[in-house]
Amino acid sequence: MKFYVASRYTDQVRVRRYHDKLKELGHSWSSRWATGLHDGMEMLECALDDYDDLKSADCLIFIAHEPRSGRGGRYVEYGLALAWNKLIIVVGTTEEFVFLPLADKILKTEEDFFEELKNNTLYT
Repeated sequence: MKFYVASRYTDQVRVRRYHDKLKELGHSWSSRWATGLHDGMEMLECALDDYDDLKSADCLIFIAHEPRSGRGGRYVEYGLALAWNKLIIVVGTTEEFVFLPLADKILKTEEDFFEELKNNTLYT
């Protein structure tokens, strides 16, 4: 399965940890923004890359943070994932917004996510 990880731009180290664990478990990822690819790029180029990366993914992992943190691109990614009927997994319970209950699954921690992925219970 291919995953796109949505989080704050300043959260790249954490997202790369997700990438590494996903790869270890035989999955792939498309969230290139976390590799530093966008550093110094025009915002339009970044947006088009993120759009294509999310579109190519099977599942959005949305990392929840404290409310109103960052610029909010991850909310747009969440909305696109809903519109494209992607599997949506929220990791973390610190954030609330109107579309949050539409996620396929809400898990408390990163450890919970990877445990469910290993046990093939993420999709149930």
